[in-house]
Amino acid sequence: MPYKVHKLEKSEIDRAVETIFAAFINDPVMLWLFGGVDGYHQHARFAIKTWVRWSMLYGLAIATDNCEAVALRRKPGKQEFTFWGMLRTGMFLYPRVLGKKIFGRIIELGKIIEAEQARNMGKQKFWYCWVLAVKPDKQGQGYGKALMQYTFDLARCDNLPCYLETATPVNLQIHGHNGFELVSQQQITDSDVMLYSMLRKVR
Repeated sequence: MPYKVHKLEKSEIDRAVETIFAAFINDPVMLWLFGGVDGYHQHARFAIKTWVRWSMLYGLAIATDNCEAVALRRKPGKQEFTFWGMLRTGMFLYPRVLGKKIFGRIIELGKIIEAEQARNMGKQKFWYCWVLAVKPDKQGQGYGKALMQYTFDLARCDNLPCYLETATPVNLQIHGHNGFELVSQQQITDSDVMLYSMLRKVR
């Protein structure tokens, strides 16, 4: 039986943060972003919470019943982080809380992602599959698939494609099985981390 999917509620924010934190603890982009394992443990939860809050306010944050899996989406045509949005979600505190180095990497990563999206998508609108996280002990059991299918259904209703980035060969394969195609890859500056951009065309 398919897992139930619901929009994330305020009371679930901390649980959602823990799910995302656990799922990305070995992710190459996250480790680069926060300067290694220690930096990830020290700072990642604060940043993740701002992403969750932003998605709940301006995008879409969905989860399975007990937050076994969480997905953050940016809606078509509403991808940008506005001044007010950053203020409301705590993103303006990045330099003070995370430090200048991590803040600089966040800015750099954002520029790379925006440039790749512009090159791959132009002015075409799309559902941006920003974050998909499944608790390590729940992976491979269909939780993530339920959230992806929920997103695909929204995209189909809008007659729009889905777009995402990933940084591991395993995820490339998983998303490939879900209909995504590799459209570009870009190495993050001064690192060995490769960012892969993938597109799932209108079905």
